[in-house]
Amino acid sequence: MKSFCYAKDRSGSAYHEFYKGKWDHTSFWKSDSFLLHDDTLEALGLCTVLAEVLPGYNRHGVTELNQSQWESILDHASQLNTEAKIALTEAEAWAKDAFENGNMITIFQW
Repeated sequence: MKSFCYAKDRSGSAYHEFYKGKWDHTSFWKSDSFLLHDDTLEALGLCTVLAEVLPGYNRHGVTELNQSQWESILDHASQLNTEAKIALTEAEAWAKDAFENGNMITIFQW
């Protein structure tokens, strides 16, 4: 993977965790979560995409999204002149699995 990584591959702690399902407010760095470094989130323009698509998106808080919102994020990212769409394409299979086995993804930063 180019943009995202798994917890076992992270270096440091400035990551946004893409967590399958509703966050339980206790566990983090789960082995099946996708992580995106804060610098990468900014460089890709993904923070802008998330803020423009998700009402109440808090870059440094907890944000829940459903499949329809995920698809809106993908659509919006493809319309911008950033690499956000490439990174999100990398996460599509992971997101599909998350939605098939639950009804949401939670994004938060540690």
